[in-house]
Amino acid sequence: MEGPPPRAGEGEEAPPVKKKTIKKKAADTSKLSGIPEDAEGVPPDSKRAPPHPGEIPEDPNRMLNNPLFAAYKPRLTKISQLIWSALLPKRDQLIAQIHRIDYRNEEIKYVKTIIERDARAEYGGIIERLRYAEGVKLAILNHEIGELQKDIERISEIINNFNELASGQVVDPANFMARFQIINENLEYMIAKPFKVTIDVVPHDLPRELTEIRHHLQRYRASQALLDFKDEVIYRLSKNAKLSTREAIEELEKTSSAEMAEWAKLTDKFAAQLKKYQLICFYCGSVLDDGTVNAKCKVNNVQAVPDDFKGYTQEVPAKSYHGNVRHYFAKPREELFRTYYDPEAKDKIAFKTPFHITIELILSKLRKFISDNRVDLHKVFLDHDKNKLGTVNSIIFSFIAFEILRLDQGEITQLSRFLDPAGTNSINYIELEKLIADPKYFESIPIREFGANE
Repeated sequence: MEGPPPRAGEGEEAPPVKKKTIKKKAADTSKLSGIPEDAEGVPPDSKRAPPHPGEIPEDPNRMLNNPLFAAYKPRLTKISQLIWSALLPKRDQLIAQIHRIDYRNEEIKYVKTIIERDARAEYGGIIERLRYAEGVKLAILNHEIGELQKDIERISEIINNFNELASGQVVDPANFMARFQIINENLEYMIAKPFKVTIDVVPHDLPRELTEIRHHLQRYRASQALLDFKDEVIYRLSKNAKLSTREAIEELEKTSSAEMAEWAKLTDKFAAQLKKYQLICFYCGSVLDDGTVNAKCKVNNVQAVPDDFKGYTQEVPAKSYHGNVRHYFAKPREELFRTYYDPEAKDKIAFKTPFHITIELILSKLRKFISDNRVDLHKVFLDHDKNKLGTVNSIIFSFIAFEILRLDQGEITQLSRFLDPAGTNSINYIELEKLIADPKYFESIPIREFGANE
């Protein structure tokens, strides 16, 4: 007798007809939605599934004619353009701002370290001096205690010896009489020995440097208030004096203005006359003075002058003058004024830009400040250069320039750009020392690229 047919999944697979039906339905669904699917009915991640055997491939132009694709394409382009044109630059700006904030954090930490080091050095010295004074006083007192303790031990020893001789169970008069002389002498010596009653060491003369500093600060505030009052009195007196002498000052100003105008005219006149007599050599550009007037020209030593050589003067000498090893002085060309030589450009002339003029003014200011205040610039940088390589980073350079050299932030930025044109965060202070020591060294440095574009 045969039993019931086995169920699907209990040892027999499902009929294949159902699988074909499922695949056909999935294919029909993909055709309706326009989305390709794989053999299991799941859309692929990267590429379209191959068509079933006997199925006609779908027309590629069908996606272009699809309204969904037509709406999808412009929106995709719009989002992509917004990301590349606005969102990514915004992210770069935020990252740059984070770097700037980190840089400022490093500046704050470095300045805090300098201040903390100075505070520790100052107050550490105060504490060390206080401990030294305390040690001297305690040493004296401990010495006095030691001497008194020795006397107490001697007295105790005398008493113990006497008790042993006089309080024993067996009295030995002979032993007592034999040691009587020594005991009596020690007893009289200890009774008659004086000891110091007064304590000369007192705590009131310990150094109170912090109290003295506070006292000086209080006196400074009082003095400052008095100076402010004097300034106010002087200001009021000067204001009253100005009111009473205003007419006299106006008259004096008119007279002085007329006098200055006359002097200005004379100055311009003499300057124009002096310019007439300002002569330089056509060949080498040397200025006419008592040292070059009779000297030989080191450039005028060939008979033929190159065709591209324009010379330094407005007037050109005759060809017969070439090669006679003599200077030919004439008026300089106008375009040669306020120029300097660029070693990399060889014969080309490089004009000074406003950026270079600004650097020259800053260097001149530094020379005067260092000379007036006797600043050892090399020692200052060397104290901050841990590796002794002749370079410091921009944070240390900004600190030294602001705190010691008294430059403002704009001058520090300009000088940093000149000394570190590539932005490597490494500034060569040896070059700065040469620029300050020798003003002519500035003209031997090649033009910075950013300086030429200023």
